[in-house]
Amino acid sequence: MFAGCKQDTTHQHQTNQDQGTTQGKPSPETLAMIDSVQQAQAAVDPMKVTVFMSAERAKLLQQRVESTTGLG
Repeated sequence: MFAGCKQDTTHQHQTNQDQGTTQGKPSPETLAMIDSVQQAQAAVDPMKVTVFMSAERAKLLQQRVESTTGLG
């Protein structure tokens, strides 16, 4: 997924020139994005995701059973 981005260095060079950042030091915008992503990841409770996915699977199974038995 990130292979194309890693290979393409033109965006990185342009960003450094536009913002005047030094090599190896992330810009404030980058740090803010990283912080935002970390907060979002912390907000997603893995148990909630598991329960939601289990409920979705149960619905799909129920639909399949109903369509097979002719109830749906």
